[in-house]
Amino acid sequence: MQGWLPLAPAIAATGSPLETSREGISPELVSPDSISPELTETSDPTLLAQTGRVCAHDVGTWINRVVNAPTFRKGRWGIKVQALRDGTVFYERNSNNFFIPASNMKLFVTAAALQKYGPEARPYQSRVADWVKYINERSNNKSADALFRTMGYSSGVKQALRGLQVNPNGFRMRDGSGLSRGNSVQPGTVIQLLGAMNRAQGSDAFRRSLPVAGRSGTLRRRFNGTPAAGRVFAKTGTLRGVRALSGYLEHPLYGTLLFSILVNQPGQSGSRMLGAIDSIVGTVMGMRPCEEGVPVDLPEARRSPMRLGPTGLPRTDTWPSLLQNRR
Repeated sequence: MQGWLPLAPAIAATGSPLETSREGISPELVSPDSISPELTETSDPTLLAQTGRVCAHDVGTWINRVVNAPTFRKGRWGIKVQALRDGTVFYERNSNNFFIPASNMKLFVTAAALQKYGPEARPYQSRVADWVKYINERSNNKSADALFRTMGYSSGVKQALRGLQVNPNGFRMRDGSGLSRGNSVQPGTVIQLLGAMNRAQGSDAFRRSLPVAGRSGTLRRRFNGTPAAGRVFAKTGTLRGVRALSGYLEHPLYGTLLFSILVNQPGQSGSRMLGAIDSIVGTVMGMRPCEEGVPVDLPEARRSPMRLGPTGLPRTDTWPSLLQNRR
């Protein structure tokens, strides 16, 4: 297992600086009956009061307003949002097309390592679980590429993931870090991987390795002060003209949601792409089952108060207001 030893001390060096990457629309309608009594009864009432109210069957309309905004007319978006529990797809756009994933590529190499070696294996000084956490939470490129080489490059990663029934033709790897623009992935395949890793060997280590919104890693400064803080566990991805976010969202009504959001638009502002991704996550967080266009858990509520900026993109500075349903 060559390639591990030179990098192992970096894992223990908790104070070292982060080395991050440079880094057909037909949403399905969701019936109010798709919410089980168990989910509704066990939901956190405080969180429900804080989050916004967007009818589940309208979520596609709001997400489309983001991705179809004039500022993104030259952009390519790949998105899929799916319930872990029963596979309900809340939104899907170009999920079978290939996109440059940037550091979302690290999800594949770390998941494969957990399958091939197991979380407690100790190649040289460190457990595989520690390597996986260091790579995903800090988005460390050198460690990800070393792990990629150790596993036998792309063929080794695909072989390790074979047992998870992740489509081997749904991703193309040139490295493990995501720095290469020769990498490409289908958002639907990312969803397959996330779903499989919820029950696979090393599932706990995999989930713990992901940055937590408003708390840790590359998400520690995003979603602060919103209901998504502490409830989104996801891998970021950043390259020039590329932004990505894929992982798990713990929804107060729908349980664990799997999501993958990839945008490729050369020349576009990185902050604008991030703002759009965060708006999409906020919209998903605010989903509710509805009757006659009114969220069932708040009969007096009207449709989402999301406000649009001059470019047609939902204003990111008012996103917390959307989540809190201010009028």
